[in-house]
Amino acid sequence: MDEHEVTPEEEKKPAGEKPVTPEKEKKPADETKAAPEEDAAENENSKHTKKFSKQAEIDKLTDELGKAKDQLLRTAAEFDNYKKRTAREKEAIYGEVVAMTIAKILPVLDNLERAAAAGGDTAQIQKGVEMTVKQFSDALEALGVGEIETKIGDPLDPNFHNAVMQTQNPELPEGCVGCVLAKGYKIGDRVIRHTQVAVTNQ
Repeated sequence: MDEHEVTPEEEKKPAGEKPVTPEKEKKPADETKAAPEEDAAENENSKHTKKFSKQAEIDKLTDELGKAKDQLLRTAAEFDNYKKRTAREKEAIYGEVVAMTIAKILPVLDNLERAAAAGGDTAQIQKGVEMTVKQFSDALEALGVGEIETKIGDPLDPNFHNAVMQTQNPELPEGCVGCVLAKGYKIGDRVIRHTQVAVTNQ
């Protein structure tokens, strides 16, 4: 290769001065403006993505709310049906119990009507009444009804006794059963009627 030839321009330049290099090419105007437009587009896309994400979350919550509301309505309807069904069952049970009770008592009423229509002497009437009382007691026993056993001299028990009057009996301490006015009855531990008593008072 030939040695570097000195151009007329280089001859005119003082020694030691660096040659002037051409200026870097400038970017076209459209390229310098491209960066802000890209940022704006990116921001717009980001906003659109966030908006879509929020809308998706709203749709999800709305769907869950609809399902919860539907479940609540179905539960309320089921509970209402349960109450109605329970009420019907209670009415049916009550009707059956009443029918069974009346069926046990009706024979007693039959005997009382026969005794009232037959007449007769005092001994026969007394015997008929005793038989009727026995029949009635048997009917109560068949229904699970028992008498509250109460004797004169028993301490007054408000759980089973109802003191309706006072009486004096020097042989008994104060606050005891002095007289049984009406028998009490119970089913199991449930009192149907308290024993009506007179309580002693010194």
